Amino acid sequence: MKTLIVYCSKYGTTGECAKEMAEHIKGPVSLSNLQSDEYPGLKEYDTVLIGGSIYGGNIQKQIQAFTTAHQEELLRKNVGLFISCAFQDKSEAYFTDFFPDEIYEHAFAKVYVGYGYNFEKMGLVSKMLVKALAKVKESRLDIEKENIRQLGEMVNRLHGENG
Repeated sequence: MKTLIVYCSKYGTTGECAKEMAEHIKGPVSLSNLQSDEYPGLKEYDTVLIGGSIYGGNIQKQIQAFTTAHQEELLRKNVGLFISCAFQDKSEAYFTDFFPDEIYEHAFAKVYVGYGYNFEKMGLVSKMLVKALAKVKESRLDIEKENIRQLGEMVNRLHGENG
């Protein structure tokens, strides 16, 4: 059984989480960054994991467009959702706000994967916003590796693999 991990990553944290996720999944896994990769199509995949990062209270438009445009086909697949954001206590609200209701209800998993602030990749305005809103003064990476591992195990169980 084949898995596709579709994601958007503004400064790289969500991409790193997606790559780590792939390492925990047995069987063929493809990664697709909707911001830079050509859309691979869903036909050949049994499971699709979809994730993005929250900046300024919003997920990337590409994630919303992808789930809306492919909703009918996604509802015939195993779907898992993941979010990278600094405010874990808001992650459930982000899932319900930024994914179509049908996709949210259909998903076998909704996983918080942590967050990161990479000041080296941020422009001046982004740095100022993060410093003011998140009260962070330097790069920080706080990845929930156990949550990522557990999502990989869930996929393996769906595919009949021993986690």
